[in-house]
This record gives sequence, C-alpha cells and structure tokens, in this order.
Amino acid sequence: MTVILGYDEHSEDFGQLIGNLGAYSELVIIATVTAWGVLSDKARTASARACPRSAPAPNQTPRLELCPWPAQAGRHIVYAAGFLLMALGFVLTSYATSYNALVGYRLIYAAGAGAAAAMLTSVMADVVEDRYKGAASGCVLSSPLEEFSDGDSP
Repeated sequence: MTVILGYDEHSEDFGQLIGNLGAYSELVIIATVTAWGVLSDKARTASARACPRSAPAPNQTPRLELCPWPAQAGRHIVYAAGFLLMALGFVLTSYATSYNALVGYRLIYAAGAGAAAAMLTSVMADVVEDRYKGAASGCVLSSPLEEFSDGDSP
C-alpha cells in the first residue's frame, strides 16, 4: 500500500485503512459462510435426486450404476470454487491501483475464504474414516496457543 497506492505508513489514517481492509474481509467471510453452506446442500440434494441409490433385492446381484457426479459433489464444487475465488483475489490484489480496487479484490478473496471455511469440516468428514475424525478435526481446526517471535518451534 505504501509504494503502489502512495499511502504514507506514518500517516494518521494508514492504520485505519489497514484495519478497515481486515474488517471488510471478515464481514464478507461471516456473511458468505452460510450462503456457501446452503449452496453446497442444494447441490448435494440435486446430486442425490439425479442419482438415487437403491438397494438391490435380497436375491439380486448389485449392479453398477453410473452417476454423473458423486453425492459429495456439492461440497467439493463449493470448496473448489472457494479456492478459485481466493486465487483470483490474490492475483487481482497485486494489480490494485487504488484503495477501492484493493478493497474490492480483498472482498473477492474473502468470499472464497468463506467457501473454504464452510466446506473444510464437511469435506473432511467425507474423506476421513469415522475412527479418525476426532483426531483429524483436532489437527485441522486447532491453532497454536502461543506464537514464537524468534521463529523457533516449540
């Protein structure tokens, strides 16, 4: 922001601009998480309707049914869309020529981050075996309680 956009990092409003940028991003993430979840559920419901799973009769051999997409497709599509939006926001941010453009590009990134955050636990539930779900959740969703300023690991 200091070089490309011409803001002086020692000016009074510089901290306010940076704080606003983060606040806008967080608000978009909070606002979009629910929408992404609803979208993935609707896609999953449509997938289940298009490819119903019927159990074979007791004396019948199960037959292979070719479905256009798996039942988890809704989650995976939303997860992938989130990462694409994050990548687009990242790339566009480097081309920002004004503060308003920078905010807009960060909001694109934040919308993608909302999708990734919403789908993280549900995709993990699809991928991880039942007996390892607790450990996987702990590993993925936990964060360090303390930051190390000297770069050393615990």
